[in-house]
Amino acid sequence: MKNYLEIAHISEMNVILLSELQDLIKKEELNEVKEIYCSIRNKYFENKREVTQVNFMHQGTFLGMAYISFVWLWEKIKNMDCKTEIIEKLESRFDFSKIKKECGPRNVQESYEKIRLIRNAISHGNVRVTEEHFQFYDKSSRENRETCLKMEWQDLGELVSMMISEINSFFLYIYDN
Repeated sequence: MKNYLEIAHISEMNVILLSELQDLIKKEELNEVKEIYCSIRNKYFENKREVTQVNFMHQGTFLGMAYISFVWLWEKIKNMDCKTEIIEKLESRFDFSKIKKECGPRNVQESYEKIRLIRNAISHGNVRVTEEHFQFYDKSSRENRETCLKMEWQDLGELVSMMISEINSFFLYIYDN
């Protein structure tokens, strides 16, 4: 599990690094890349991991990070009886009302239902990207229409960072006890 978390953290750091590099390109300050990298690394390891801004250019990278968190890591913890605890911690940190239902028959009021729909959409490749949003589509075998949730990509970034952080905290607690 430790290796999975390290890869998730590296993916998160790459998103931050790409955003910083894009800002440097805009300012034509490419000679400061090493300083930026060191600054990001220092912030990252000081537990300031939440992503606050991800540029449009890097949404694909960010969707990859969402896959690592919502599918890859989530499947690794599936049988460890900790999902409820992790979701409760996420609820105390993230405003799930930012995830809006666009259409469809499914009732997705609870945070767990929203996480499950997003996870299913990502794992089945049913995600659409707009300039401002990710749209997640899922249809169960009992439904004849898809249900869609949408969220701004910055909010997805925030949720993914918090999810990685909470999963990491859970495992640090297990390994310390």
